Order: sequence, then C-alpha cells, then structure tokens
Amino acid sequence: MRQVSAEAETIFDLIQSLGTLSGGDWGSLRLKADVNEEPFYLGGKSNFYLGPPDLTKAEIDAINAAILPYLTDARKAYLTKMLAFLQSGDIEKHKQAAIDWLSDAHPVVETWAGFLEPGRDPSGVRCEFRTLVAVKDKSWERAFTDLAAGAEQLIFQLPWNAGLRSPFELDKFVLPDLSALNLLCYCVSNQYTGLTAPGYPDIKAKYGYKNLTFTNRAKANSGVADQDYVVDEDLETAPGEFNFDPADLPLNPLTDEPVNSWYSIGQSPETAFVGIATGYVECLAEGIGLYIMSAEGALKILAPDTEMDEDEVIYNAYLSIACMGLRALRSYDSRSQKWGQVHDHARYGLLRCFVASGVAKVEVRNEDCETDLKPRRSVKVTLNRDKIATVGRQALGDLIFKLQICRSIKDVARGTAIFLDLTTVDEQGLLWKEVVEENQKPRTLFVHANTILTESGDVVLKEYPPTKEGLIQAWLDRGPL
Repeated sequence: MRQVSAEAETIFDLIQSLGTLSGGDWGSLRLKADVNEEPFYLGGKSNFYLGPPDLTKAEIDAINAAILPYLTDARKAYLTKMLAFLQSGDIEKHKQAAIDWLSDAHPVVETWAGFLEPGRDPSGVRCEFRTLVAVKDKSWERAFTDLAAGAEQLIFQLPWNAGLRSPFELDKFVLPDLSALNLLCYCVSNQYTGLTAPGYPDIKAKYGYKNLTFTNRAKANSGVADQDYVVDEDLETAPGEFNFDPADLPLNPLTDEPVNSWYSIGQSPETAFVGIATGYVECLAEGIGLYIMSAEGALKILAPDTEMDEDEVIYNAYLSIACMGLRALRSYDSRSQKWGQVHDHARYGLLRCFVASGVAKVEVRNEDCETDLKPRRSVKVTLNRDKIATVGRQALGDLIFKLQICRSIKDVARGTAIFLDLTTVDEQGLLWKEVVEENQKPRTLFVHANTILTESGDVVLKEYPPTKEGLIQAWLDRGPL
C-alpha cells in the first residue's frame, strides 16, 4: 500500500489508524465493517496473513540450527543481531548488526536487510523494508580491489579538497569496501544497480561502509536502455566535545567567513534537511561519481585493458544521466509538486545543471506518424562533446562543491535553496514531462532466479522468463513469505 502518488501519505496514515483501531486484528475489523469478501488466493497461497505473521520460537530455532553452525564468527554475530532486530524492531540492534556486517568483508554470499531508505515516502521520513541475497561476481573482483586501493587519491581530486584533505572531508579515511555482486533475490519495490550501507553517519564515520554494485542488475539495465531520448559532516559528538576545533573554525568557502553552524548531538543531514535529504544526497553522490570519472587514472583502474576512448566513455555517462533526468519526470506529481523517487529528483537536477551550463540541449519535436492524423511529439537531448571536459565538468564541480559544503556544515537554508532552485519543475519542465509520458513504455521487469536443493544434495539455479508470469512464478517458488 506504500503507493507513490499524491494520495499515498493519506492512505498510509489511514492504514496505520485502522491497524491501531483493530489492535492488529484485521479479521475483526472486516466483520465490523461488514465486508464479506473472502481472502484472495494465488497459486494456493494467501496474499495476506490470517493471523499474526510473527515467526514462532520453533521456527527461529530451526533457522538457527540450519545456518549458524556453518558460518564464520563475524557472519554468525551479524545474523544473530539482525534476527534480534527483526524480532524486536530495536534500531540499536540493527546498528550493532551493521558493525558486525562491516567486519565480514567480501563474503561469497552477501546479505543485508532493514528499513533502509525513506525515498518512497512522500514525507521523506518513513523507510521501506528491504532485504537481499547476492553472490560475489568474481569477474569484477580485481578491478574493484584496485579502485578501493586508489580511492583516497581520487577523493583528493574532488573540488572541495583540491589535492589535500579539507575540513569538509571526513577526518579519517576509511578504505571503502567495494563489492561486485550478482543478485539472487532482492525484496524491494524498485531495484537499483547498487547500494551503499549502512546509512548511519556515526557507524560510517567509525567503521566505514560497503558499496555494493549489482552487476547482473546493471547489465539488465544496459541491455534494455531506452534510447528514445538520444541523439561527511561537522558535528558535536558529546556534550561540549566536537570532531573539530571550535576555537579555530575553518572558513566557509561560500561566504569567506568562519563556519557558524554544525550538527548537534543526535542530528544528521537526514534530520536537518528533512523532506529533501535523500534526494539531496543522491544528487551529490551521482554528481561525485560522474565528476570522478574524469579524474586522472580513474577509468584505467576499472578497465585497464579497454581499447575504448575515455572521452567516449565519459560522453556516454553524461548522456545516460541526461536521459535518466528526462525519464525522471514520470515520477514527478505536478499537483503536489513532489517526487515519487529520490533518484529521479536527483537526476533531474543534474540534467538541469547540464542544460544551464550549455553542455546539454533539450528540445520537443513534432514527428510525422503514418498511423495517426496528428504528428507525434518527442523530446530529445543532445550533448556538446567539446564542452563536456571543460564547461560541463566545471559546472558539475561547482554544483557538488556547494552541495558538499552546505551538507558538511549544516547550512540548511543555503543548501535547500540551491537544491530546490536546481530541481524546480518550471513550465518548460512540465512540457518535457507531458511528452515523456506520451511516449512512456511498459515498465521493465527484473526477474530473480531461485536456488533449489535437490535430493542428491546438489544446488540447482532455476531461472524464469522476463514476463509477468515468470515474475509471479519466481515468487511462488520461494514459498510463503
């Protein structure tokens, strides 16, 4: 029921109120409301629980007996605490599980779960539950290891560092954990090509984080790419204690005055930039990725043997983001002026950055159509190749510089103004949205495989066709959820 629409927030609040009213007994609420419909069944399995969905102690003991004896100490500690979190909902248990999860570096089989992202909540507060199981993609292991080893030097090439660690970078560099994975199962409403976790700033600052790239998801995306459009923070760590010197504050490069704001105890960018926090961070993150592509040595690390011209790779990266920025308008609700997807919010902002700099041009065209009486409208984006390395990268660098500074020092007013000015959908943007929706194609299906243990003890991978029937059958074969 977590719909992405103007009515989503009201619907979700109504469901919460009904759940509270019934004490969780939906059956009694159905009788009170005189609703006589029986539960709907698909393939012999009910689409909702007739009773509480909690695991029994016997089921939990069975899970522990089945998996825990065969795990490393780090993984055993992680899964034990994760199970405790899932039973209790205690966020501290999830944070403790995250610490053990981070210590389990580069496992062959990777898992992660929790209420991870608020991006699908129109208020940007409530998080969607996600869980995944993935297997290491060894073909990318060497490239990712080399990239992690050179990450610090690449970070120093970001515009706020200028070759040296600035006050607006993390005090301690934690070597990133970069993993290439093939997804086996990802329980989520919208499958992205990667994930950075955990999302807790205090955990990330002290223990680091994992960058998970889902290679089979990325390959699936590139195989069906829509070509229609182509031609860390200062904070107070304890009462009176800071991770910076309050007597010697650095200059804010946006004002040339000493920094005068920071995060107090319990505050984070998510709580300070409420409502736009996730879209803001995604815009910064994707902008950094695109900017670093042009950094010295970056592409050679990932593809040392490639014969493709680096300028061509960078051109295609900018073009891809620009096209995604156009498609992003499908999730924008013009009535509520809200975005249904934070990544869409971010990518539209990057598109507008390209257009404002003159490196990109978007135009609506009328095209003759043999079957229709009236011309079909289309929207096209073109890039000026000669400007990408100069004008385009400079504009992108200026944008991520401002976003990073405001985020680091909790300059909410300035950061919010920059981001909202960048992503406001004006009359021109609404026209683009109309044309994009006129040419919308069916949503791509990403169907996961299943592993099956045979009577002989062999593990067999069962795959399914990329159809609605294949998607349903894959979930049915996983058994009751």
